Amino acid sequence: MEGSMLWFNVEKGYGYIQTDEDERLYVDSSGFAPGHEPPARCKGAAVTFERQAVEGDLRAVDVAFVVQADVFHRITYLYYVLIVLPGVYLVTVRLFASRWMPVAATVGWAVALIYGFADLYPLRG
Repeated sequence: MEGSMLWFNVEKGYGYIQTDEDERLYVDSSGFAPGHEPPARCKGAAVTFERQAVEGDLRAVDVAFVVQADVFHRITYLYYVLIVLPGVYLVTVRLFASRWMPVAATVGWAVALIYGFADLYPLRG
């Protein structure tokens, strides 16, 4: 099932999830999937989970946060890579046509490209 976190208190170890069917489910800290422990502020975060009856009440178990792509961030990165970096590279090469400047500009461009890619698509363990 899917839903969103209404709130979760890390100190108390419990909170509630609003399902897509407008149902509120209790979740405690043991209900999260390994590697998906709740951050301090997770209100409104998209989650997937399973419903389970525990002591007569329905609870959310195997809760995992859904990683959503930030579209604006990706568009900004594409603009940066396709427009800004090549422009800076060309200006640097034209203005400072010394022996090592084109190499330095190329290395700088490659580092910025790799850093931005790693920022958009982080490695997950």
